[in-house]
Amino acid sequence: MNGYFFTASVTRSQHLGPERTVCTCSIVCADNADAARKRFEELLRAQPEGEIPTRTQINKLVAAQFVEQLLTETGFVPMDWARIAREAQANLESISADDFEQGYWVDVNAVLQPSSDIEALRADLPEDIGSGLNWAGDKQFLFLLSVLSPPPPAPPESWEEPEAGAAEAGQPAEETAGESAFGLVDPEADFPELVDKEVAVMIRARNSAVAAWLWRKYAPDASLAGNPIRIDPWCGVVGLEGEADPDIAIAACTKAIELNPEDASAYFDRGSAKCAKEDFDGAIADYTKAVELKPDDEKACFARGYAKQMKGDMDGAIADYGKAIELKPNYAGACFGRGVAKKSKGDMAGAVADYGKAIELNPQFVSARYSRGCLRYDAREFQDALVDFRGVIELQPITDFADFVRFRVWLIRVRLGETEAANAELLTYLSGRTTGNADDWAYKIGQFLAGQLSESELLAAAKNNKSKTEAGQFCEAYFYAGSKHLFAGDKSAAADCFQKSIATGAKTYLGYDSAAAELKFLKASSPAP
Repeated sequence: MNGYFFTASVTRSQHLGPERTVCTCSIVCADNADAARKRFEELLRAQPEGEIPTRTQINKLVAAQFVEQLLTETGFVPMDWARIAREAQANLESISADDFEQGYWVDVNAVLQPSSDIEALRADLPEDIGSGLNWAGDKQFLFLLSVLSPPPPAPPESWEEPEAGAAEAGQPAEETAGESAFGLVDPEADFPELVDKEVAVMIRARNSAVAAWLWRKYAPDASLAGNPIRIDPWCGVVGLEGEADPDIAIAACTKAIELNPEDASAYFDRGSAKCAKEDFDGAIADYTKAVELKPDDEKACFARGYAKQMKGDMDGAIADYGKAIELKPNYAGACFGRGVAKKSKGDMAGAVADYGKAIELNPQFVSARYSRGCLRYDAREFQDALVDFRGVIELQPITDFADFVRFRVWLIRVRLGETEAANAELLTYLSGRTTGNADDWAYKIGQFLAGQLSESELLAAAKNNKSKTEAGQFCEAYFYAGSKHLFAGDKSAAADCFQKSIATGAKTYLGYDSAAAELKFLKASSPAP
């Protein structure tokens, strides 16, 4: 089994959250590059069960195959991926973030000098750099090294011609195809996405300078030896799934800020990590600093707007989203975010307008179409809502939208007196469903709506060991149960269910808004006592 180091630029968005572009890295073990890529893409698109559906767009993906042996200070040893993964996880749990910082912030391509041994290497380094690194041989860390393709050669002057047989741009002078010195097949031969990296190397060393020095020491005869090297910041994270620990990310960004207080991107990244920890005040402070350092950064304005939105400051969010739109008029994500904030303030017309603008700018913006459809549903504009939901279905979303948009279509068709056709359409969809897992939460909802599951069974299925997930699932369960009672003419039972949906406090679920809208309509239509 081979190991492949993947890096991808991914844009993620939720129908009640911002659009975020992030860089995601992972090691994937597979028999070949195609299988590894498929597994990595599945990981990127995976949806946490019961949580708000996320739309994932993979913008760019690059990868490199690992050298087949682990490089250590005593030489190469066989690569045992299962053992390495276990050890790396143990390191994460036992080593503080301060330890992981050691060696990260060294530009190894600039500081490395020819040295006979590690002590000579230490002596060669500038004092301010060497003194900050760990030199204890008994404390060693796992490092990921990406050996990058060399930059293209400078174009010849107009009166010169390139020498015959010179390497093409971006290729080493030797071994431009076929086997490398380490038995690795040229990545471009079978996997054209691997154009930014040559190979990846796993090294156990006391710091990053030693790790890079070891690679160049043990690969002196390979054309790759002198290539630029990138050391991945998450040198201790090795596995097939999971997100980087935000605490480690915060520590790493803080170190970067200490070294360069004018680094706007470090403030932005630290703000994002704080958002992940729901430290919205801290996130707003970091995003504000990023905006001060780089006033034309629409993404920082957008991110600060999202943090303010999550804190409950809708006016501040609307202002920041508006600033992002001023900087980038075609910023569909900011239009959508502003619409969500306006909806939270009760400005439904403004929300519909912003959702519409987001759709105009990006016709494939599933979150905006689905959210506008739900807003129209809550306003009892069922035909317009149906148009939006059908539009989402035509886009064939690969997230949970594929499920929940079908449930909304079912609700509308039953309201329009098309119960039999609604059941048939939903059952056909469920029988061929490819989203999610068999018998998961969304499937339970579909079964309930189609009459294959009782209300008590649906409520039992809503239980979850994660409190936020459970609250959201009960919110949805009571909304759909209330809707069925309403369609059956039992307004009292419907109102009770809608009230229970709202009582969950799961305001980020669209079922919450719809339950509130139904309850409001029931109260308005009930005769005065």
